[in-house]
Amino acid sequence: MRRAAFVPLVVLAAASVLTGCGGLPTPAGVRSVRTVAPNEPRDEPVFRRIPAGPQSGQSPAEVAAAFLRAGAAPDVAKQFLAPGSSWDPETLPTVVFTGTLPLPRAAPVAGAPGRQLARVAVDALLDIATDGSTSPALRSPRPVVELALTRDSAGDWRVAVPPDVLLVRDTDLQQARRRVVLGWLGPDEHLVRDSVLLPVPDDDLPSAVVGALLQGPPRRLTQVGVTTRIPPLTKAVRVALEGGTLSVDLDATALSIPPSATALVRAQIAATLQSLPNVGSVVLRVQGQPLLLPGRAGDTPVTGTDAAAYDPDVPAPGLAPLALGAKGSLGPIDPAGRAPAGRDPAGQAPADQAPGGTLEGLAVDADGRRTARLQTTAGGVDPQLLQTPDATSPSELAGPGPWTSVAFGRDSSLWLVRGGQVLERPRDGTLQPVRTPVALRRLVIAADGVHAVGITADSGLVAGVVGLPQPGRPAMLALRPVAPAVRDAVDVAFDSSDGDVVVLRDGADGDAPGRGTGSAARVSVDAPDPDGGDLVGDVRALPVPCPRAQAAAVTGRPREAPLVGCPDGTVRRLEGQTWAPVGVGRFPTWPLG
Repeated sequence: MRRAAFVPLVVLAAASVLTGCGGLPTPAGVRSVRTVAPNEPRDEPVFRRIPAGPQSGQSPAEVAAAFLRAGAAPDVAKQFLAPGSSWDPETLPTVVFTGTLPLPRAAPVAGAPGRQLARVAVDALLDIATDGSTSPALRSPRPVVELALTRDSAGDWRVAVPPDVLLVRDTDLQQARRRVVLGWLGPDEHLVRDSVLLPVPDDDLPSAVVGALLQGPPRRLTQVGVTTRIPPLTKAVRVALEGGTLSVDLDATALSIPPSATALVRAQIAATLQSLPNVGSVVLRVQGQPLLLPGRAGDTPVTGTDAAAYDPDVPAPGLAPLALGAKGSLGPIDPAGRAPAGRDPAGQAPADQAPGGTLEGLAVDADGRRTARLQTTAGGVDPQLLQTPDATSPSELAGPGPWTSVAFGRDSSLWLVRGGQVLERPRDGTLQPVRTPVALRRLVIAADGVHAVGITADSGLVAGVVGLPQPGRPAMLALRPVAPAVRDAVDVAFDSSDGDVVVLRDGADGDAPGRGTGSAARVSVDAPDPDGGDLVGDVRALPVPCPRAQAAAVTGRPREAPLVGCPDGTVRRLEGQTWAPVGVGRFPTWPLG
């Protein structure tokens, strides 16, 4: 469900009346956020809705409601606090709710004369953790928020014990949070982009984003091997945006960055600040001196090129999608509509159609030299895993089916799903079970080795991160449900837009006789974009050119566009809302770049 961004219509209507006025009195309840210069590029709304502060004579329920409704404006909310009460919204998780917040129910607290307890249930849409990560609010029944109130010296009710969450209405999300990307490093020192929602500062978004980067990755990422090469406790002495160039000056702590890590730090800075509007390049200094790259002299600005060298999302030059030809030969899809030329890895060319069986799935690793195939056996209906070209012990891959998913990770590890259980086989290791919170049928691992999306055994959709194996413990998948409305998923692929996947569905409309089209949807599985109004779990209808299609995509960020393979052997690529024909072949796939 797409939700419109907050637009203050009354203010916009008044703007034409105020044009040309030199100075107007400021009415009560209106404050100046900051002065805006003429023709200044905007990266946030000029006007914000400021909720009303406390009024004398309000009832406990009215005070509780006004405090909770002021969640998007913490400075106003703090005016409702009783003397001696403390409240720091930046340390609290946020619950985004929809609709109008009902009036809480307040009642005296037993054994505490002069105190009232207010309680209210909310229609929660989204949970935002303190590190800015998001997940759809799937709790049932509706979460209940509690706060205690007492009278102040004037006899007015005030909040003595604030709730343990911050409430923000979905229409106020744009003014309360900003979507940004923080650049971290994966286990093999490739970039991992973490899309989060951070509180919107009044006047200096770049400083807030730089500060978040300097704090280091949150625990949810460090426990899966994500790191930073910026030294702990590093502070920014100066952050200033001038004409599209952002100047960042770090304190003396950054002097400990070794020359070998300079390029990695620059890549992190570039990946982070690329998400900010009006920032074209960054001048990075330490105590006023340039952070020099080895072998280079001068104050070289940080640009997107610094990130590209460590970005798993950038396809290799000339990278082409692959597909199987009529006889199982793997090769690049020919845009002229001919069958793949055939360059099967290691000279292998197993038949596309085995005696009594059919190919059910295909995966290709990063260098295009290893394949794994799911194929039914003669007289059987359950797909079995075929030997990969360099498998040293094929018996490790044997076993009863049904195998329902096969994929390669960035490190060329093999990820399999059999009977709902996920198994991982490192390139030089053996199959090990992977802990998951739910039984899966399909699994896709991102090129960064961290992000994943899957289809559950009951055709639902989950997304999350891949944990690293620990000594004596196998890897794990930290997955959460997304898009609870999707209960008919049959295949999934990462989309080219951040935070989205394309889900092929088995809805009744997708297999309607004579229609010739299938049912699909774009689903947001990452942090929402307040400017566009998307929330995690948003489902947007997306027709596909044929029923019972299969989807594939390069798994990274940003990603190559998804592909679909139709039963008639045609391959199409998603361009906007249209699936453009790109050639022919079966089981189209992008090798990891």
